[in-house]
Amino acid sequence: MSTPQAGYLLTTHDLGAPEGRNIGAAGYSYEFVLRALRPYIEQMGPVERVPNHPAAIRRATTALRAQGLRPVHIGFLPYQDFHFAQGAANIVMPMWEFPDVPAEAWHGNRQYDWPATANRADLTLASGPFTRGALVRGGVTRPVRVVPVPVPQAYFSLPPWAPAGIERIDCPAYQFGPTEDHGSPPPAPVPGRRAASALGAMLLGRQGYDRLARGIKRLLRRRVLPYPLSGSIELRGVVYCSIFNPNDARKNWQGLIAAFLAALGHRDDATLVLKLATDDIGCVGHVIHTYRSLGPHRCRVAFICDYLSEETLLSLCRATAFYAHSTRAEGSCLPLMNHMAAGRPAISPAHSALGDYFDSQTGLVVHSEQEPAAWPHDREFRPRTTWARIDIDSLCRAFADSHALALNRPEEYAAMGARARSRMHAWAGRDAVMASLRAALADV
Repeated sequence: MSTPQAGYLLTTHDLGAPEGRNIGAAGYSYEFVLRALRPYIEQMGPVERVPNHPAAIRRATTALRAQGLRPVHIGFLPYQDFHFAQGAANIVMPMWEFPDVPAEAWHGNRQYDWPATANRADLTLASGPFTRGALVRGGVTRPVRVVPVPVPQAYFSLPPWAPAGIERIDCPAYQFGPTEDHGSPPPAPVPGRRAASALGAMLLGRQGYDRLARGIKRLLRRRVLPYPLSGSIELRGVVYCSIFNPNDARKNWQGLIAAFLAALGHRDDATLVLKLATDDIGCVGHVIHTYRSLGPHRCRVAFICDYLSEETLLSLCRATAFYAHSTRAEGSCLPLMNHMAAGRPAISPAHSALGDYFDSQTGLVVHSEQEPAAWPHDREFRPRTTWARIDIDSLCRAFADSHALALNRPEEYAAMGARARSRMHAWAGRDAVMASLRAALADV
């Protein structure tokens, strides 16, 4: 007797992030992963998104069986939030950024023991070899297959970056140009020194600084930010873009801003655009206040806080010369992948999952070293794993070198961008992802 056709039930956090709700909330990026992979799963059978609740999953499983279909439940979730479906194949796709995985119950939830929970599932999908390696080393013995998160096809179609272009982005933004209360531009700094001193000032007396930051956040929640908000932004020159949740301690945005100003603060043809993935006005105010405390400059810095449509994100990418970040750990980094697919080289470390697809052929690699870190869910912040400490001098040099590369060595820049696009075609292009997904689901 032939095997019934599979019907797929997809679950994830129900936050509405792709529609602009709860951006920055814990686990919000999982909905984007589901959205990216759903069209590929639809090529393999009927698909239904189901609320992440046991009763809803049970009803949907029963309905599929009544239709003569074989239920396959795929949860785009961390293991501790996954609900196993009875009478169905259970597949989990967690996003993970650390070299170790938690292996004990937490907060009364036994599913925080990731290896034990994974070994109850029929299959785990990992977004890359880094995550798969962490799970296998942690004791997962059930199948773990690599299926990268696909890049939207529109990014592969963007034209190469051109230094003479001007791109107008219609979205609210906090924009800051050359400081007006000083005369001559500041001298070109020695890379690293200004950034190191700025970061040191933030780290020294940390308790007092943290109390001040919390006070600022409380104040800003009760009133509008005291900075001008424009309705659009025009981008020209060498534009650097970074997209992140500033409430996520991994993102290390303080180091990114300080290094950019240290390396390119004296250049009026350099712009840093920070798309903040949060709707917390207090957090936005804290980021801008921190930037404003770093002193005068001639470059431009812009902060975008509103939800951006896919079309607007493509426009931002079109204007960007380099994607830049100084993250301490990553499980995938979809914005970096999108920009590489568009032929934009990156300034990035190559640790954690970034090393699955990023190296010196596709951008400027920032040096980092491992240091102790805590699990994201550990409220006591005990050092159970590691993440990366970013070398601030290396980050500064990468900013300075990239600017010279874009303006003075256009052929070399274009070749690096072409390699980035080719790498993404092979890693997360349509055909590559479809082949990986078919091979993975053949296991169930």
